[in-house]
Amino acid sequence: MSAEDLRELMRESPRFAVDLGRYVYLQLVRSQQRQAYLANPGARARLAGYLLSRLAAGDERAPFRVSHDLTQRELSGVLGMSPETVCRTIGSFKSEGLIEVLADQILVRQPATLVRLASH
Repeated sequence: MSAEDLRELMRESPRFAVDLGRYVYLQLVRSQQRQAYLANPGARARLAGYLLSRLAAGDERAPFRVSHDLTQRELSGVLGMSPETVCRTIGSFKSEGLIEVLADQILVRQPATLVRLASH
């Protein structure tokens, strides 16, 4: 779609323009959060931040599910950690009851704890 087509669509449909603005704003906020979370040097903080960055809704108090489509090796590349560190950290989160790893999802049981971990 060309820029002119997009401008025309926004002129014709103000509701679309508002929805698009909200979407862009939310993506910007999520991007800034992701950068802040991943800038943290600790493995636990990085993994917690990554899981939180995948949170679709804004409520970090209720348990939520994260689509789990990356291998541990791919996730280690995203987080800038070794695959072994990712494996140990996931294991630690599981044993502490913070997460449960399902077939294609991660159930985050204690998001408030992840928020605390990500900010350290």
